[in-house]
Amino acid sequence: MLGCHYMDYHVQDGPIVVASVQPFAAHLPGIKKALEDFLLLNLTPKTTIEVNSAIKYVSSFTCIVMSALWSKVLAPIKQRNQVIHAREAMIDAEVPNLRSLIKELKELHSQWPMILNESKLVAKSLNILAEFPKNRKSRRDVKEVGDEADEIESRGARALKRDVFHTIVDSLISGLTTCFDAANRIYQTFSFLGST
Repeated sequence: MLGCHYMDYHVQDGPIVVASVQPFAAHLPGIKKALEDFLLLNLTPKTTIEVNSAIKYVSSFTCIVMSALWSKVLAPIKQRNQVIHAREAMIDAEVPNLRSLIKELKELHSQWPMILNESKLVAKSLNILAEFPKNRKSRRDVKEVGDEADEIESRGARALKRDVFHTIVDSLISGLTTCFDAANRIYQTFSFLGST
């Protein structure tokens, strides 16, 4: 099997796997409660500040949106990786799986409104206010002209979409396209061996 494993795709400091994101997203109230219980211990002032900061983050709409983003981005990668590993697939199966994954990530690129709406429903069910922290207006926000859906989004939502979501998806598409091109070249070069 070719060594281009999708789940090993590195984002910043290390590999991020969907197995660690989904439980986090599914158990935010329990995580918050555990952190609050942690405050009952005899902690140093520095640790207390860090725990309070973590509580504030897991209680925020930003945390809910980021959990949803990572779940949506990593789920198709996990699915393709499982197919490749389960079949102990060779390059002839890896190439179409990579092509399909890239196509799905390109489609995901336009699904920000759906992700934001799902996050709002989750926030409502957890009694978390569905709004982002207020930031100063940036030059990019002043210059940006969007459609009607963008007009009702806060600047924080537009910044998260532009600076985080699109950056992550574009980076994955770029890296996977490089991997696909290399795998496809190898497959095209040696495909005649499989036809005998």
